Amino acid sequence: MYDEETNKQLARSAYAIIRDTSGSNSFIQALTGFAGFPFNLIADGVVLFTHYGTMINNIRLTYHQDPVTKEEMAAVIKQISKEILFDIIIDKALGSIPIIGIYPNMICAKYMTWRIGILFAMLSSRGGDISKVNAEKTIKLIRMVFPQTEALKFTTPDYKTYEKLVVSVNSASIPDFDEKVGKALSAMA
Repeated sequence: MYDEETNKQLARSAYAIIRDTSGSNSFIQALTGFAGFPFNLIADGVVLFTHYGTMINNIRLTYHQDPVTKEEMAAVIKQISKEILFDIIIDKALGSIPIIGIYPNMICAKYMTWRIGILFAMLSSRGGDISKVNAEKTIKLIRMVFPQTEALKFTTPDYKTYEKLVVSVNSASIPDFDEKVGKALSAMA
């Protein structure tokens, strides 16, 4: 659909959207750590709409794709539920404790924003239909390429590596996308 240079420009724009959303989301989540429970849970509910939904649809629009529907989002979220479960365990367990929760809330917000953002950049680079793509394998690949080796440490994903991932699936059919992701997972295993 896009030539390589155009796809690199689109990937760069999506990276900026993810970076900006990550900064804003981590700031808000860190603030909730001052008070802990239930404010961290309230913030999580709010950022689903103000940050994650907006980021996903801005990435989609960058790639000239329609915004995600509730059905598409539900299909993808169902596949990446293990990623979300990790966030709930770490973020909610430690993030609910006033003051102590500042840092865990911030770190979990960063890595979730980046992983979901990269996932939707890859899906959007691939094409419009996202509900049939193997998002579970894709999020595993993202986790392997950008590992979180320590529970409370985060490193911003390297742009060049991110770009290779996103550009490599440009306009791929769903079977080709899933095959590329599968081969990359096998190579990294």
